[in-house]
Amino acid sequence: MITIDYDEEGDLYIRFKNAEATEGEPTSDGKTTLFYDKKGKIAAVETSLNF
Repeated sequence: MITIDYDEEGDLYIRFKNAEATEGEPTSDGKTTLFYDKKGKIAAVETSLNF
């Protein structure tokens, strides 16, 4: 685990590995965003804990 951040709005961000650039894509329910590295592997996750 590289980074964990929890902000005032209730969003939790977890980065699993260093990546020069990531592209975020929301899940179908819109509650989570998956961030992929250039190789298409998940590098980070952001989710709202305020459902």
